[in-house]
Amino acid sequence: MKHNLPHYERGLPFQLGAQPVESPVVDVVRLMVALIASADAGDGDAQHRLGLACFHGQGVEKNLAAARRLQRAAAEQGVVDAQFELSLLLAQGLGGPVDARGARRWEQRAADAGHARACLNRGVRLTRARRPDLAEVARWYERAAKAGSAEAAARLCKMQLAGPGAARKQAAARRWFERAAALGYDWSREAKGSR
Repeated sequence: MKHNLPHYERGLPFQLGAQPVESPVVDVVRLMVALIASADAGDGDAQHRLGLACFHGQGVEKNLAAARRLQRAAAEQGVVDAQFELSLLLAQGLGGPVDARGARRWEQRAADAGHARACLNRGVRLTRARRPDLAEVARWYERAAKAGSAEAAARLCKMQLAGPGAARKQAAARRWFERAAALGYDWSREAKGSR
């Protein structure tokens, strides 16, 4: 039986569906025991992945407090994905109290390290400023797009087309349009939204 992993579990040190197995439940248990042992031994990547498993209740009981604790341990070791996940848990008060300052700090660390979603979030937040610094917004979107964010590439395309001197920015807009499409951005929903 082959198992398909959700996006947040791809690349686990074990692959639940890499090959057919006779008893997938036994294999999942064996593999989760190995992941827990690695996390307990201080492996930051294992802590992050186990934190995701605890958050989603996959292979272990759902436990938001444990997810938060594990993401913090991994984040403190410099695991960028854990830094971003921890920022989300802190911002939403999942597994503990809301900590807006801590959420901003961890998101900033992830963004500084080039985490695509953290960079996109930084850019989006800057657009909400009273007088947004569009050059700074574009810088964060560009970092996000270069890290693989289709949404950021699409936003850059729109910025190029909407800004002053749009005629001379068409080449840049085209490049970001193509990058967004290559990353999987669904431009057809733009057409549906304009009707």
